[in-house]
Parts: sequence; structure tokens; C-alpha cells
Amino acid sequence: MLRGLILLLPMMLVSQFVFADSDARTPTPTSVNSTYKKGALCYNAGSAIFRCVGLGDITIPDIYAKGYRVVATIPNSQGTYIVIEEQ
Repeated sequence: MLRGLILLLPMMLVSQFVFADSDARTPTPTSVNSTYKKGALCYNAGSAIFRCVGLGDITIPDIYAKGYRVVATIPNSQGTYIVIEEQ
């Protein structure tokens, strides 16, 4: 019993300092929405048409026409993934 209490005591003391004001630093939805851009992951299987989460089937020129840009490409043996974000 005493050994368990000795092991828990340092954790209890530290948690009071670490988590005491954690709510004060929690981001609000308005601060998060204003700092991050929208984006999506897209995949194709060897064709010019990509299937994007949230955008459906789309080509590269259409991605740019909708206000997005390609920020990363990830080729693999079955096709290519691209990561897009708002411009």
C-alpha cells in the first residue's frame, strides 16, 4: 500500500502543475479555422483523373481552377497520391 502511494505521489504533484491551466491554451474553433488551409488527399490508378476526398473525380487543371494547388506527390506501384491545399 505504501509503495503504491509513493509511486503515485510524484505523478499527482506533477499533474497539478502540467494540467492546471491547460484550458487557457486550448485553441478555439475560430483561431484554428483562421490559421489552417483546407486540403485533401487524392489518388489515381494510372489515369489523368484523380479521386480526391471531398472533391470527387478531378483532373490537375480542375484542381487549380477550383483554387487548390498540389503540394506533394507520392508515387507507388499502383498509382500516385497527391496532397492538395487551398492556394
